[in-house]
Amino acid sequence: MLLPAGSSLAVADDSAPVLEAGSTGIVMPALDMAKAISEDALADSKGNPGGWRYALPFGVQVSPRTHGKWMRLPTGQMQWQYRVQAASAVHVNFGFTTYWLPEGAELRIEATDGTEKIRPFTAADNESHRQLWTPPIATQDVTLTLTAPPDRYQQVELVLSRINQGYRGFNFPGKVCKSGNCNTDVACLATEDTWNRERRAVAAIGTNGERFCTGSLVNNTANDRRMLLATATHCNINSGNAASVIAYWNFESATCRRPGSAASGQVNVGPTSNFLTGSRFLVSSPAFNNSIGPAGNKSDWTLIELDDPPNPGSNLFWAGWDRSGTTPTCAVPAVASSTTGLCASIHHPNGDEKRITFSEQNMATSDIGNARNVHWQVQWDSTPPVLPNIVGSGALPPSVTEPGSSGSPLYNANHRLVGVLSGGASFCGAPTSQLNDQYGKLSHAWDYLDTTTTRLRDYLDPTNSGAITLNGIDSGPGCVPMTANLSVTPTSPNVDESTRLNLSISGGTAPYTVAWDVDDDGTIDRVATAIGGTTSLAPHYVRATSTTIKATIRDSQACSTEVSRAINVAGPDIVATAGVPTQLCGDNDAALEPGERWAVPVNLQNSGGNDVDNGVFVFVPGDTGTGDSSELAQTADAFGYTRADNTGPLCRFQAIDMSAQPALSPVAATDTISPFDDGAVSNLSLGPNPFNYYGQNFTQLQMSTNGYLSTSQNDGGGSYANTCGFFPTGADNGYLQALQDDLVVQTGGAMRHAYFANCPRQADAGSAAQGCTVFEWRNVGQYVSSNSTPEGNAVFQAILYDQSFEIVYQYLTPSSDLGESATIGIQNTSASVRNLYSCGNPAATANRAVCFFHPTRQPNTTNLRIDGRPYATVTSLNSGNTLSAGIPFQVSSTAACGAPLKISYLGMADDTAFSARSNTILNTVVGNGGTCNVSNCPLTTTPKALPRSGLYQNLNRLGSGTAAFNIPRDGNPTQFASVWYTAKADRSPYWYTQGGNWNDLNTQVETDITETKQTGTNPFTVSRTRAGNGWVTYVDDSAEYVYFWNLNGTLVGEKQLRFVDETGFSGDSNRSGGWFNPTESGWGATVTDFRSGSSSIRGILAFLFDAAGEPRWMTGSTTNLAANAQVPATTAFTHCPVCPNFDDFSSTTVSTGTMQMNFTNSTNATFNSSLNFPGSIGGSWNRTNTPMILITPPF
Repeated sequence: MLLPAGSSLAVADDSAPVLEAGSTGIVMPALDMAKAISEDALADSKGNPGGWRYALPFGVQVSPRTHGKWMRLPTGQMQWQYRVQAASAVHVNFGFTTYWLPEGAELRIEATDGTEKIRPFTAADNESHRQLWTPPIATQDVTLTLTAPPDRYQQVELVLSRINQGYRGFNFPGKVCKSGNCNTDVACLATEDTWNRERRAVAAIGTNGERFCTGSLVNNTANDRRMLLATATHCNINSGNAASVIAYWNFESATCRRPGSAASGQVNVGPTSNFLTGSRFLVSSPAFNNSIGPAGNKSDWTLIELDDPPNPGSNLFWAGWDRSGTTPTCAVPAVASSTTGLCASIHHPNGDEKRITFSEQNMATSDIGNARNVHWQVQWDSTPPVLPNIVGSGALPPSVTEPGSSGSPLYNANHRLVGVLSGGASFCGAPTSQLNDQYGKLSHAWDYLDTTTTRLRDYLDPTNSGAITLNGIDSGPGCVPMTANLSVTPTSPNVDESTRLNLSISGGTAPYTVAWDVDDDGTIDRVATAIGGTTSLAPHYVRATSTTIKATIRDSQACSTEVSRAINVAGPDIVATAGVPTQLCGDNDAALEPGERWAVPVNLQNSGGNDVDNGVFVFVPGDTGTGDSSELAQTADAFGYTRADNTGPLCRFQAIDMSAQPALSPVAATDTISPFDDGAVSNLSLGPNPFNYYGQNFTQLQMSTNGYLSTSQNDGGGSYANTCGFFPTGADNGYLQALQDDLVVQTGGAMRHAYFANCPRQADAGSAAQGCTVFEWRNVGQYVSSNSTPEGNAVFQAILYDQSFEIVYQYLTPSSDLGESATIGIQNTSASVRNLYSCGNPAATANRAVCFFHPTRQPNTTNLRIDGRPYATVTSLNSGNTLSAGIPFQVSSTAACGAPLKISYLGMADDTAFSARSNTILNTVVGNGGTCNVSNCPLTTTPKALPRSGLYQNLNRLGSGTAAFNIPRDGNPTQFASVWYTAKADRSPYWYTQGGNWNDLNTQVETDITETKQTGTNPFTVSRTRAGNGWVTYVDDSAEYVYFWNLNGTLVGEKQLRFVDETGFSGDSNRSGGWFNPTESGWGATVTDFRSGSSSIRGILAFLFDAAGEPRWMTGSTTNLAANAQVPATTAFTHCPVCPNFDDFSSTTVSTGTMQMNFTNSTNATFNSSLNFPGSIGGSWNRTNTPMILITPPF
């Protein structure tokens, strides 16, 4: 078989619809089938990732909030409708990139004439990824109908983003293609044939509603029927599109059609309604056709997990496996109609009914594409068995695989999975020499790179059994149907209100295990075991949200079911709107000029469903990195690169004339391709100074004809795939993707390179006058076919600045599709961090500039100081009411005319909840676009006295907090440093550090949040990665800190009070403070000596690392203050920053051993420990007389 690749949308250029806001329907553009057929032929020949295409995508943005209208039905229900007419399609499917329905709401997708329909979608289809992708419906005229209760219809969250017009596949009467008639239906198997088990493991899978592959359920050593599905990496399922995966079960012909007959090549059945939609990506190894990286790594395996439990009526099977790597042996059956001894693959060729293909010859290690020695080659049976259900006489044609079969399982003669299909030579009518295909080896993917993010082992052997082989497991007779009922009281809770979840279970085989996900994030929050029939839980939510509570029930036979309830949590929701700034001090004109003081009037409306209780409303200079105000921080990657384009003030377009520079001569990536098609120029210098890129210094780059720069001189330049996830660049190879696509430098075009000591385009960050290296691609077109002229004549540049390390891409002449088929971004050398500007979007328009800013040289977006308190407070703000406030500020006296001036509302935190609807309240430039006068208006506020260092916590959300230290520095701003003791989404303890400098009024500090991980034991090493940023605001009249954390793109707020007082401690000496190990930098302990009632207590919060190097913490306290006293240690499973907390979180506390601090003097100690993390975390921490030093001021 030959495998397809991605391609652009084939629609007629003159038939694009006009989609107006408020419209009640859309007439889809006619399909350009000539173009589609040409694209599919090219895709087949190139073997690009993506799978076999069956539909053409069309992007829309349709929502009940913007299109159509709600109507009240006679029943009182509210109804919204939207009509889609696609006259040239064979079938249509839909992608909702936002989907959340409240209880009682229902979405129906039906033919307008009522002849076809898909099952209704309800709140039970809510998933943590908040997407819904539908199976195809065989009609050209579809009506979407949404109904909801009158008190809940405004809670609906629904955005239709993709309408996919199908033209083939699913055994619908297609415009082109049908799978070959040589193939054998699985219905031909005898009833007693044991291959019928594996038959039930195989699914047809669709991705993005447009591409098709095959996959198989796989068993694991826990035998728990987890919905693990194996397929091929070249099917291009990744973390970005896994939510779009649909698995179709039992999609097969009801009757056996004789292979080779006309009937076997005809339409039989349409797609089954037996489907599961949505998944999450787990792990993968590189695709066989990936041109980057070692050839011995490309076993082409991907493992995903479907996010719904199986329907008992599907009668599924989880295939066994053999990871031994021993060459599979296949044998000729003793009887012509028997399958005993045969090896087999079960698959969905060309997106049609399920087929089975047999082999009677031993397999052999083989190569395919760019992969070496990591595939099994299987030779298909040239005289396939005449299965009992095959009618007629005579020899049968050999069965094969086809496009659409990609990812299908290969089973050895023991019916155990050993590989997944990459591709091969076979096709209907192929000679014997071509009756073979290649399957990626499970034995290679099992431990690929030996990391938790790449290897299969962690998922297929979760019990660490070391099993080499595993049998499959049936869903069959051992599972007795279960019934579960979940009630929520109250049905619409308020924030911080105890929300009672009561679950009753019957059927199945007790006792039961219940896994709770109470906040719809796809992570288990609590597991209850040995349940007889009822159980309950009581979460407290911390913000207004719509969410879905899910309980997954598993009985003693490992059979499962799931029940869910959608709820809407009411809480404060603050909307900030700003008025016109007023001048407080200056030259009395309308311009905001250097040295002047102004104030921004702000109205803060509580539009939520609950009151504010002792609220603090926080404002910050510049951007918040979230919400509408973000132009930089929300674009930050894990390393700290941010980006902007010239639609805002931080990045400019200014073409650089490269016509005087000589044209470069690329070298071809392979011997069979022109160097101007897939080629590169190596060893291009970056000026006199090294260029820092993701923390590494480079003096040379390689320039590819395909629109990217690589840090490795061995890249070759041949990568042209449009990969929206991490791009597999190979070892130690970073990519600067200016316009990475399948490009050709055309006649009259050129690639050019030059260094300018004084860059013609001034830098946007750092000094304006810097040197820069410029790379230009001129007159490049998009590859169409080997005998066609490339499309377009794009001209674009990449500029690298030698002081600020800024990277700028500029598009002088756009590509023919404006970059829709290209990737634009940057990626580090280990393919673990990237900053993606665009992928699959028409973002590279004419005169567009895109800037990437190094974390050490960010552009200045502030140019002002808030004069006084950067917050407003209120004792109570009822729902619907408004608080008015004024935010005074001073324009920096050194601000350049035209520099940006910004103030942002960050959010509100009160005693029990937070609201983080951040937005910009001031967004202008110094001088308002005119000339600038300088005034001398001093600040009116004096610096505040900061509180003592110590432990801070929200007393309404016990279980996490911060150790906050204020460190004075002579002649410099006071430094803030903190250890943040929090938890992951799975409730396991986790810590971060954060630090920054207080502003000159000691009212606010912006911090970097750092994630530290242990990377080595001997010697002891750690890595530190920026995980986000935060703001700490000191509320001086209540001695509180208000924290806002922007962690991994989520903004969270919390008020914290100092919750222990070290005064009155009467032990040996007060040793409160932050203690660190000087020889193993990265871990330590916070010691707090305090008095409670009549007792003096020593508390220790140790921040350590588990077996995987993850940052974990333990606590301990004792009243025994003797010199060598052992402190009992515990680990508690608490709450993440945005997770609901539980009343009974203390019941999750686990004893973990002992630790001891022996103090030599006020600044030196030794640490002893015998600690073991709980089994769900893993690891130990044993230290003997390890030195510790106090590096913070004592509390």
